[in-house]
Amino acid sequence: MTHDDARAQIADLFEGNQGAVHRDALRAHLKACDACRASYDQTALAMRRMLGAPDEMTPEELYLFEPPLPAAKVVPLFKPAPSALVALAAGLIGIVLYWGATRPSNDDFGVRGGAAGGPALLEPTPSVRAVCVRGDQVMKTCAEGDQVLFAATPLGNTHVKVYLGAQLVGEGEVSDGPETPLPWAVPWKPGLELKAVFSKCATCQAAATVGFKP
Repeated sequence: MTHDDARAQIADLFEGNQGAVHRDALRAHLKACDACRASYDQTALAMRRMLGAPDEMTPEELYLFEPPLPAAKVVPLFKPAPSALVALAAGLIGIVLYWGATRPSNDDFGVRGGAAGGPALLEPTPSVRAVCVRGDQVMKTCAEGDQVLFAATPLGNTHVKVYLGAQLVGEGEVSDGPETPLPWAVPWKPGLELKAVFSKCATCQAAATVGFKP
């Protein structure tokens, strides 16, 4: 198995095309190839975080190393295509962290829920970021036909609701890691504005409401 074959089968595995995966050959290649193993581990870790269980193997991982198991029970209102989820898993973390390190201290929505144009908050607050995905590529600029996917930093407020206007895009418990990918998406359109509501649990009072846009 070549490196390209292995990368393609990793994508097939996490996109739900498990019939195209040669498990024995892929396992053998991952055991011998550090670069492909690193690519597999990055994708698997991001998919775990999307499902809100960073310490648990995904059904796709279990399929590769164990007999097949049922698909993960994640049913958001707006569900990205599998290829978009894999693109997000493979590319969003690094891009978002780069943007987070270089972004200005405030923008049209203020500092992650603070007043627009104001100084940075003394106490950290939950944050959320939107990124456009086109096919299997994470884009730096958005255009018609893109899907908008999300990454959140809950800071302990791990129950998240994402709204498009008054419409609920998705709600659920997420991992408490930084820039955790969320398993929801909306189609991009000019002027798209969203908000996220963070709380400790489904019945807890909202700890933060954050407006954001791609």
